[in-house]
Amino acid sequence: MNIFNRQFFLAASALIIIVTTVYGQSLLFEFINFDDDAYIVDNPQVNSGLSWSNIYWAFTESHSSNWHPLTWLSHMLDVNIFGLSAGGHHATNLLFHLANSVLLLAFFRLAGIDFWPSATMSALFAVHPMHVESVAWIAERKDVLSTFFMLLTLIAYIYFVRRQTLTAYGFVLLFCALGLMSKTMLVTLPAVLLLLDYYPLKRINLRASGHLDLAGLMQQLKPLLIEKIPLVLLAVGAALIAYQTQQGAMITGASLSLDERIINALVAYSHYFSKALLPGELAVFYPHPAQWPLLDASLAVILLTAATATAVWHIRTRPYMIVGWLWFLGTLVPVIGIVQIGNQYMADRYTYIPFIGLFLALVPWVYELMLTQIRGRDYFVASSVLVVLVFSISTAQYLSHWRDAITLFRHTLRVTDPNYEYFLGAATDPVDDSKPLAGLWTSYYNMGNALAAKGYFPQALRHLDLATQLAPQLVKAHNNKALVLAALGRKQEAVDLLEQVLKRQPDYEQARINLENFRKAWQINDLSNTDS
Repeated sequence: MNIFNRQFFLAASALIIIVTTVYGQSLLFEFINFDDDAYIVDNPQVNSGLSWSNIYWAFTESHSSNWHPLTWLSHMLDVNIFGLSAGGHHATNLLFHLANSVLLLAFFRLAGIDFWPSATMSALFAVHPMHVESVAWIAERKDVLSTFFMLLTLIAYIYFVRRQTLTAYGFVLLFCALGLMSKTMLVTLPAVLLLLDYYPLKRINLRASGHLDLAGLMQQLKPLLIEKIPLVLLAVGAALIAYQTQQGAMITGASLSLDERIINALVAYSHYFSKALLPGELAVFYPHPAQWPLLDASLAVILLTAATATAVWHIRTRPYMIVGWLWFLGTLVPVIGIVQIGNQYMADRYTYIPFIGLFLALVPWVYELMLTQIRGRDYFVASSVLVVLVFSISTAQYLSHWRDAITLFRHTLRVTDPNYEYFLGAATDPVDDSKPLAGLWTSYYNMGNALAAKGYFPQALRHLDLATQLAPQLVKAHNNKALVLAALGRKQEAVDLLEQVLKRQPDYEQARINLENFRKAWQINDLSNTDS
């Protein structure tokens, strides 16, 4: 099937124009003091650019609770090209998002999906407000990079299925491996390929009439499962590495019972679904409430049950519905909170791949209904253009909050509930004291202390950096940051910071003791003096 025709190139050009128009402002944005510093600016292996020693480090070491060597290499290459000019790093994220939008269009068309649903789904992916975090956050390079290789995997898989050559399968393995080395969330990719075997590749045939032939189904599945064993082995290896490297980030979820995590997963699924349709009040951080009200949990169960039942009901007549819905549910599994990473209950960045499935479940259905009920493709096209326009405006507005860290955190506090337990405190925005920033600084300060106590110093420094930026008047946060700097071997920075603390508050005895100890020993191994 030759899909690279005039119609395709016009649609691809439109995607490029729309994405560039909406996201162009990000080229003027700064690094934000939230992972960008730990990943790039303050990471000596990255901020010194590509070298043989840095390449070796990328493949053999974990950093910031992550092992994604290809992502590290992309950041290093950016440093070689742009230095530490944030605009260049933003441009790379934007280019990958542009490529992903066009590759998604190519995938849908190669899969045999009609042009207008394919173009609409690609445009929704390109401008959906929930995807701002993946594109505008330089540290989320792993999202756009891993999706780039995932889409290449899907395209290569279509060619493999149609040609059945070892070369084509080799490209499937290669792109899958590169994707996993960019972000281990792609561990579900073999399952996605199995879904594609049902639709649109039609390698699995559910009987059109009568009861389901389970024996026949297993006969069909056997060669398809065997075919994916190498991919599964890659995914298992990546999952084991991820489990080992994310132990530090998992400590925040240690106090949550399995029941609480399951309930949170159900609520998160329902919130992701609702924000896909009505993406309002987006934020870089959604605080975990620990326990959800019974009403929220009940509504989530009803929504998920109804959606699943609808997809199953149409499994033979509209196979894209079940494939898209299971894509959405399945690709979120690694980050849905059963294994709790961090202290958020959901995150926009986690939707970059799963929403492709949700679009697949809904858009062709709407297209089909409009064609059969209204008997006019023009209505679908007009409706699609309107939705894309509204999403584009919403994305541009939300994107503007990402221009620097303080602007982003002020927005986050406005749209998240400041009444959670770890959002309590008395600190105020240093610019506008009518807007409390207690929630954010308290969360980051407590998290920084907890990570430091466990010996996760780079992660602790990131959180304490944010706490001191949001509440610069809190000398105890600066004191604890100095201790972490010393533990990381950055002794002169620790001394300088404590000297600044004592200039601000000369009677702060703990800072004076720490400064004297630093000057005598120039080494800190014990954080027992950390303020609680």
